Amino acid sequence: MQARYFARVLSGKLQPPPNLAEVIAEEKSWEEYWTGLSPRHTESHPSQVLYLDALAREIGCLLPLRMLFLNPKLFIQVWFGSFNPSAYRIVGPHSFREAALADLYSEPVEDRGNMCYHMSVLRMMPTSVHPKHMMP
Repeated sequence: MQARYFARVLSGKLQPPPNLAEVIAEEKSWEEYWTGLSPRHTESHPSQVLYLDALAREIGCLLPLRMLFLNPKLFIQVWFGSFNPSAYRIVGPHSFREAALADLYSEPVEDRGNMCYHMSVLRMMPTSVHPKHMMP
């Protein structure tokens, strides 16, 4: 994703934000807040997927939510399957829609019913249930 972003900047098809220093400071603040919950991993990034999604949004290859809602099979594969970068090749520049979908759908998603159950249970949990509140 970084290479795709960089190539679009070099080609003039994408401009970095004019307030780049502010964007970096905001991202750093967010990262420090979330890695604060894991003191032994202070240099870790909270979520590689969130980072890739942010780059994909700027590039124009992030799957739109409406596409996921209109295609339940795709939604289940993207949200409950293993992480597959083919999801970033369905729409946008240099997309290979059919090949990307075939690759995504070739991976089995184990125990979908169990995953949906756990997601619904987690959704009903109060917001106070968080690892940082469970530490002594």
